Amino acid sequence: MNSYTKKIFSAALLIVGFTLLSFSGCKRNNIPNYPYNIGSKWVYSVYDSIMQRNYTETVEITGTTQLNNGTNVKVFKHTFSLNKDSATYLYLMENADTLTFLQDISGNYNLTDRRYVYPIIVGNQWLGVSNIDNYNVVSDEQVTVPSGNFNTFKITRNLSVTNYYLWETEWYSPSIGMIKLERREYDFGWTANKNYQLISYQLK
Repeated sequence: MNSYTKKIFSAALLIVGFTLLSFSGCKRNNIPNYPYNIGSKWVYSVYDSIMQRNYTETVEITGTTQLNNGTNVKVFKHTFSLNKDSATYLYLMENADTLTFLQDISGNYNLTDRRYVYPIIVGNQWLGVSNIDNYNVVSDEQVTVPSGNFNTFKITRNLSVTNYYLWETEWYSPSIGMIKLERREYDFGWTANKNYQLISYQLK
């Protein structure tokens, strides 16, 4: 092998090595780091402009259970300062790149509360319940809420079926969860208009 051939061969090895390193780095960065471990807790201030009242909503991951089809899910318990004796639950199903929050353990995907598809980057879009439930990552933004300043992705959601409409704008951190949410809902004359802001959080 002459010196010219050696130089070409060495350059080729460098290019291949750099490409493999770059690919490995991208792959590592795209592995989801879900912030949803048992014991984690988020507290939100909520303003209901229709009812003209403020309250707090506390979200805790209390354990695991199974859907009726045997799929393991995590239990999210929601409690409210307006009625500390009441609670609602969501059930998180974690896949390789998708987080699906279900409203009950039946496994009925028509009862999906919300969905996130990783990696969350500007320009990405995905479907929630069906093709009438659209998510769009429109920008990355820094937001300030009572718990501090956060780098987030701004995600819009539009869902429309007969006599029901839902519009959401969410500021979401892939490593923390929901930071801020503006929710507008209309159903047969009943209207919801709520804003959520993160007061505090504790990740396990």
